[in-house]
Amino acid sequence: MRGRMRASTGPVQPMLVTLPLGLFVCATLFDVSVLTGAPGLFGEVGYATMVAGLAAMGLTLTVGLVDLWEEPPGRTRGALVRFNLITGAMGSVFLIACLVRASGAAQVAGAALVVVELVGVAVGAVGLRYGTDLLRYAADAAAVGEPPSGAEDLIVRPQTSPAALSRRPGRASG
Repeated sequence: MRGRMRASTGPVQPMLVTLPLGLFVCATLFDVSVLTGAPGLFGEVGYATMVAGLAAMGLTLTVGLVDLWEEPPGRTRGALVRFNLITGAMGSVFLIACLVRASGAAQVAGAALVVVELVGVAVGAVGLRYGTDLLRYAADAAAVGEPPSGAEDLIVRPQTSPAALSRRPGRASG
């Protein structure tokens, strides 16, 4: 993967998506706990966790779009498009759940909304599979010796002028 957003181990977006996915899983667990008898405070914490997950999702999708902009056509770009679409779908499901909860008087989810959240988590789990594909493609490119994007700018090529060639040590000038 040739995107600008890279860490030393590979592309950043598949690593970043674990933060919103983890926050969404936690929010869903808080909501399930409220349905099984936990205090309503757990539902409010679940709502706040979902909002934090949406903020992290915005960052993740922004990084994904930057990577998509830089990636040339090929199998890595196809995997990146699928990954971004699935990640966006997960974020959309939780955005809808968050908006439904925000419109209510209490920020506690009902059984139907918890089912929607579980669907969002399942979509995120599918997205992780494509994230591992992206990491694998980046590792394959590194094994082949493909330089990361921007590496061309770091290569220093000596500039020799005709005058510099005539002043080389060991050559008689004359």
